[in-house]
Amino acid sequence: MQVSKHIKKICKIILVVVYYVLVLIFIGPVIDHAFSRIKTSDTNFEIFTEVLLQLLTVTIVWFYLSKLMFTIGHRVFNLHSLVGIDDIIEIVSGIMLVGLQKNLLEKLSYITKVHPFRFIQFIDKI
Repeated sequence: MQVSKHIKKICKIILVVVYYVLVLIFIGPVIDHAFSRIKTSDTNFEIFTEVLLQLLTVTIVWFYLSKLMFTIGHRVFNLHSLVGIDDIIEIVSGIMLVGLQKNLLEKLSYITKVHPFRFIQFIDKI
């Protein structure tokens, strides 16, 4: 009896994770394509501004999407009995949404590895 109860919980967790992954696979690239790819002709300030705007956009979308998906998930999958499901959902959605931001990851890689710049350079440009 106890084993079948645990198997049902595990199946429910897997279904919820798959639900989140499928939704985020469609929404993540939409956000990513709203921002341009990195161009070496862009100034440091332009690259930094785009990184901040994209991070802000991802954060806002993640916040509201998480609330919406959480509400729908609790209604559809009856998640009230699962302890720790909220943490699982937040971890999966954070990793998926940020991980699907290819343009953002390229810009961050450029800023941190290829072209490290200093804060003083921003002050001179402004």
